[in-house]
Amino acid sequence: MCIKLADINGPAKYKDLHLKWTDGIVNEFYEQGDEEASLGLPISPFMDRSAPQLAKLQESFITHIVGPLCNSYDSAGLMPGKWIEDNDESGDTDEHEEDSSDMDSCDSHEARKKRRKVYCQITQHLLQNHQMWKKVMEEEERRAGKDKQSGEPSTALHPSSEQIEAIKEEEEEKGKAKEEDDDTASEANLRQ
Repeated sequence: MCIKLADINGPAKYKDLHLKWTDGIVNEFYEQGDEEASLGLPISPFMDRSAPQLAKLQESFITHIVGPLCNSYDSAGLMPGKWIEDNDESGDTDEHEEDSSDMDSCDSHEARKKRRKVYCQITQHLLQNHQMWKKVMEEEERRAGKDKQSGEPSTALHPSSEQIEAIKEEEEEKGKAKEEDDDTASEANLRQ
């Protein structure tokens, strides 16, 4: 997971470096699109210089690939960062101390919520870059709306309202179980 995150973490870099790396990658995409066009092949999505979709590409990449991987890495406690000290409370709240043996589950749940927070610069850059690309998409949509004076609905890119989230393992397991059930049903139908 660490190697994969290192490979795709361009959106987790500070803005100038992220934009520099993005420019290099998008130029490689456009070169591939040029090669496809020269061979008479259809140009792959995101690789057509005449119809750039950089903001959509980056927003989707962050939302569906980099964000979930960072979230999983963070859930495993591997994301680097600094403790944020809470001025309202003193002492370490990471460890759960029980004053009495009959503490109810509500109190226990509340104590777990009071864990100290960690400031992670990587996460901050990722969130800032994600917001930047969403704003670019909104601006592109506004410009496309102004360009179309015929009253037709805009076919421009729609800004994503998705937040960066990790893919839940339960959802993946449900999907696998459904596929297995479908395969079993298909095999049963073939036998009949």
